[in-house]
Amino acid sequence: MKHVERVIASRKQKVKAVVPVHLYGHPVDLDPILDLAKRHGLLVLEDCCQAHGAKYKGKRVGSMGTASAFSFYPSKNLTVFGMVACW
Repeated sequence: MKHVERVIASRKQKVKAVVPVHLYGHPVDLDPILDLAKRHGLLVLEDCCQAHGAKYKGKRVGSMGTASAFSFYPSKNLTVFGMVACW
């Protein structure tokens, strides 16, 4: 997280969002990311393309950020077209 905060602080152009990537069915540790986003006024765009159905502290991935993306491409866990979810 310290690295991410340094990047945010060093950017001349304002950072707008953080994109945590839930990978191989394993959710990202979202608490520090959500806290960081709240402190800096950033959006959290969850990439859930390879973590369909995964849970983080009892909640489904894709339900905690500002928006989330799911992919159903043939190389992913589920194969269809795609989906974006906004809360």
